Amino acid sequence: MNVKKFNRYVVYMISLFIISLGGSLSIKANLGTSPLICIPYVGSLIANLSVGTACFIFNIFDCSSGYSFAKRF
Repeated sequence: MNVKKFNRYVVYMISLFIISLGGSLSIKANLGTSPLICIPYVGSLIANLSVGTACFIFNIFDCSSGYSFAKRF
């Protein structure tokens, strides 16, 4: 793996962390949820996870499924 690709993955993981943090902070502040955070929020209520963890897992799943569909077509 070349350095450019590795840097891209590192920046992507950091951005996923920031998105998860922002979503969980907006829920904790009773500001509501955005459409991006709704599914992880419900998943966190069902699975007894924190909202940030559920959001991170959902984003990883969403991106990996998008990657597999992009390779297929």
